[in-house]
Amino acid sequence: MVLSTVAETENNQGYIDKYLLHAVSDLVDAFRGIVEHQTTEWLECFDAAPVAELQVVAKSLPHQRFALVGMIAERIVRRFGPNAGQGDLFDDRRRAAA
Repeated sequence: MVLSTVAETENNQGYIDKYLLHAVSDLVDAFRGIVEHQTTEWLECFDAAPVAELQVVAKSLPHQRFALVGMIAERIVRRFGPNAGQGDLFDDRRRAAA
């Protein structure tokens, strides 16, 4: 499932390294219920996540693997957690009229 998650989703194909593989492995273990029962939604979540951008952020941190786990887990919880249907105050991406 780790390889499927990183290889079959659009945002992960650019840069697959050991930190990403370990992070996704940790996430598959942590969210096993979602992976097993909502596999399509799991892969769609990774498609929507800006994984390459998160890798750039994590690269400057001392523990890349754990930083990636935290950043991606936050997105998974937004998608599947108890408040999944509710927007987040900081997600407002409206642009001012030009």
